Amino acid sequence: MIQIASPCIGFFFGFWLIRFYESEVMEASLGLYLTYINFFCYALVNSIGEKLGVEASEYYAEKRYSKMKTALLYGLMTFGTFYIFLILPLMLFSFKVMRLVGVEEDVAHITSTMVIWSLPTVLIIGIGDAMKTYCYS
Repeated sequence: MIQIASPCIGFFFGFWLIRFYESEVMEASLGLYLTYINFFCYALVNSIGEKLGVEASEYYAEKRYSKMKTALLYGLMTFGTFYIFLILPLMLFSFKVMRLVGVEEDVAHITSTMVIWSLPTVLIIGIGDAMKTYCYS
């Protein structure tokens, strides 16, 4: 349930901010936030989960059940490594990344705040996606 609700938190919070402040900057920030999170975070999380699912399914079909546990552990370690060394820096330094590609400073500031607030969400979704994919396979 948390995995389903957590992406919506930023979305609904962003719409609340748009309604409260009624500015184009907030609209641009929400759109950029959703694009940034989907591009840099959820795409990586989903790709790691899919790889885990393929490996676990292969081991299950071959009746190598002990290797399924190894595939789960490997998938979680891969996600942890990606989270610490790639996703976390991309989220913590999102302001600099957005300024580097030419986003206006006020939009980049609001968007980076929303991105940083999403750190726990991405972690929850990553672990949940790995577990869900493992169970489905």
